[in-house]
Amino acid sequence: MAKSAFVKDFAVEQELKNNGIEIGVWDGDKQFGDIYVAKTGIIWCDGKVTRRNGTKISFDELSLLCRNLDEAKQAAKDAEKTK
Repeated sequence: MAKSAFVKDFAVEQELKNNGIEIGVWDGDKQFGDIYVAKTGIIWCDGKVTRRNGTKISFDELSLLCRNLDEAKQAAKDAEKTK
């Protein structure tokens, strides 16, 4: 099923600070997760996980993942198999 994403709080164009911007991601009527984008990077909160307990990734790490996306996907699939 296709996901939908909504900016939860967005008023004007501005530089992101510590709190950043929050984007809610939904799978139909079920909350899939939240993404926080701040000046230090992004935080992925799976389901209803709080921001404090989310997965943090810097912009440098995100850039590295995106440049090596195929390898990152394969590594993630391999990690899921060992769980």
